[in-house]
Parts: sequence; structure tokens; C-alpha cells
Amino acid sequence: MQDFYNSEDGIIVLSNRYDGLDFEEDLSHLLVLSDIALATNLQERFLSSRINARILYREQIQTRIIQAIGRASRSEQDYSVVIILGTDLQNQLQSHNKVSPFPKMIQAEINTGIQLSSNIENSDNPSVNLSKVIESLTSRNKTAIEKVEKQINEELSLLNDDKNQPDYLVAA
Repeated sequence: MQDFYNSEDGIIVLSNRYDGLDFEEDLSHLLVLSDIALATNLQERFLSSRINARILYREQIQTRIIQAIGRASRSEQDYSVVIILGTDLQNQLQSHNKVSPFPKMIQAEINTGIQLSSNIENSDNPSVNLSKVIESLTSRNKTAIEKVEKQINEELSLLNDDKNQPDYLVAA
């Protein structure tokens, strides 16, 4: 970890590490999430695969996503770019039922990220545009940051004030 802290361009790769690791302010501004494991140990794997207790782990998965994202952005003044890889995680974050239990700010950030990704994907040169967006945000380009913040605030204003209960808590 000390090598990472001392490096100006350090990269750290962590597997199944969602909690217990806090970066100091201004140390992490780019986070790449590649799917979130449903089960991180043998007991969880058994419960989710053998007795189909997957529904019981939805809240735990939500917590893991929030904690993983929280590694890169720790305060109102901090910032980060979060890139989501992996079809399962992308599908989960694009499902209203699975995202609605998240705090409104995270919902707004996810919705903004989906819109931004769609714009990049539909552009003439997606990989170049993605690089430009990442560079402009991580280099604190004021115009780019203000544009994204405005979009997040617009998304936030569109969200309902009531926090929906997870669908597994709603009576059938």
C-alpha cells in the first residue's frame, strides 16, 4: 500500500475488497468495478447456489456496491470517475427495481453515468471519447465537472422523495 500512496500514477488492484480500506483524500479518482461477487466465501456460495438464497443477499450486494464506490469518493469536495465493467453488474445497475433502494444521490449518479455512457457509445469514436471524458474529469476540467454535476442535480430532482422498499420486502 505504501508504494501506491507514494506513487503519482499508482494503480492498485483489489479483488472482493468492498470494505475496510479507506484512501486518504486526493488519492483515488478513478475506480473500475468489474462485477460484484454474490458470494465471497464458501458459506455465501453454498447459500446462494444450493438453497437459492440469492434474494437474501440483494441488500448485501447493494452495500458492497456503495462501499466500493465510496472508496473513490469520500466527501462533497472529492470526486471520482467510476467505470463499470461486466454484464451482470451493468444489468443490475440499469434495473430500476434493483437501484431504487440505493440512496437518491447514488441513483442520480448511476443514471447520469448511464446517460454519459450511452452518449459515448453512440459517438463516432467511443474509445477516444471515453478517454477524453476520463481525462477531463480526473484533471479537474471545471467545465466538464460542472456539466456532470448539473446533470446529476437534474437527475436528483427527478427522483421521488419516497425511498422504495426492496421488492423482496413488499408483500406479494
